[in-house]
Amino acid sequence: MVVFALVAAACGGGGSAASSVPPTKAQTIAQADRVCSRLNHEVAVAGQQSAGDPASFGATFLRDWGKAIADMRSVPVAPQDGATFQRFVRASAAQTPAIRATAAAYATPQASDDHKAIGLQYLMAARANQIAAQYGLHECALDVDVSQPPATSASYMQTLNGICYSAGMALKVIQQQVGKPSTAADFHSYLTAVTPVFDALNRDLGAQPPPTGSTKVVDQYIAINQTGWHDLEAFDQALARGDQSAIAAAQSQVAADTKAGNSEAKRVGLTSCAD
Repeated sequence: MVVFALVAAACGGGGSAASSVPPTKAQTIAQADRVCSRLNHEVAVAGQQSAGDPASFGATFLRDWGKAIADMRSVPVAPQDGATFQRFVRASAAQTPAIRATAAAYATPQASDDHKAIGLQYLMAARANQIAAQYGLHECALDVDVSQPPATSASYMQTLNGICYSAGMALKVIQQQVGKPSTAADFHSYLTAVTPVFDALNRDLGAQPPPTGSTKVVDQYIAINQTGWHDLEAFDQALARGDQSAIAAAQSQVAADTKAGNSEAKRVGLTSCAD
């Protein structure tokens, strides 16, 4: 199965059902997460059933996505933090053209534009998922099906590597958009832009259940990732201060983190997560 099975973005929507008593935030979260859980499961099942036929999968996914958007728009929105939920709705709905582009890319032979489509879609999904997580949503902040573990270890690893691949393509899109950082301000802007992708990568890797009877293989990799991110933030702060000693120390630590992360990724079979 190609990585398109991993493009199941956090679903989105909005709107308020007419009622004399407004819903609580917990009720909004529960109803929205049910819609997202269903979509994520449908996408995972469609990916399995359409293995080797990405064009068929793309058509099925677009159909399921459209239904999820329509259903989400009927979710009653609680007054508490309603603006954040509406931002999530807008960010999610805005993904539709990118999803269509990705579906079209997988219906044709692979090309550089296909990779760009995958990256842009994952980037937009990561941004929507970040808002979902801020609101308190769970299923809508994920791009994986947590309701049903993969049948085999091979399919588990394929799913994990698909997440890494898509995240890597998203980083390439960001690099094309912002260019190579040349100043402290540039680096800070770049770090801000990649934060949703980093968060989505770790969130999805950690949430993906392993096959029944197996154990997760990603915990140590995620821990190294998070340590590396803290060191990148330290590098960002050192650049802003112009502290040359701290800059050199942070650079050295980030290099060590990168080496450790690549080593762990290769050890457990996350080849798409390794540089």
